[in-house]
Amino acid sequence: EEVDREAIFDSLGLLYRGEYIVLFAGKLAAFKGVDTLLRVARRYERLAEREIITLIAGDGEERERLSELHKQLGLRNTFFLGNQKQDELRRLYNAADVFVMPSRREPFGLVALEAMACGRPVLATRSGGMPEYLDGSQAVLVDRDGNVAGQLSFAIRMLYEHPDLRAQMSTAGAKTAQRYSSARFYDDFVRIVYDFGGHLWNSPSSV
Repeated sequence: EEVDREAIFDSLGLLYRGEYIVLFAGKLAAFKGVDTLLRVARRYERLAEREIITLIAGDGEERERLSELHKQLGLRNTFFLGNQKQDELRRLYNAADVFVMPSRREPFGLVALEAMACGRPVLATRSGGMPEYLDGSQAVLVDRDGNVAGQLSFAIRMLYEHPDLRAQMSTAGAKTAQRYSSARFYDDFVRIVYDFGGHLWNSPSSV
């Protein structure tokens, strides 16, 4: 989906001048690892002036601490957007170049699928359920026990410098997201309930 990046940035009170856009969306909680993303942003912001913009959509209990870290790191091209409605979030997915999930743990990572459905390559930590549906074709997965900030920074720069690779990952990601449509989730849920819990509904003790 084509989007008017200038119009989107204008609605956010920001100026867009053709930069590469890194997006995070989710709750600002410690397990989401947004502090890691801020340190990653510090790395690439030092390399060039306003070449890459980082957008952080969401709110939560870590907002104040993250804002203080943002100030300490001297970030100039990284912006907190607060909570976004679903239609606004979809516009952000479509406007971004890459979607980043630096989670310390992540049960499933639904927002990664939402970003992939919009054709965004995903950079994420190898945590929780994400490795079950993400692989090297549509995502870059980094190990949490390694230098996460360094690995994510390298991956962001790599995709920035190789638009052909971004395009390949976008296509693969969209196909993966289609396999995990809402209909697929519903069918799997019904099957699990039937297989593991359905017999309880017919037992006298369940009435």
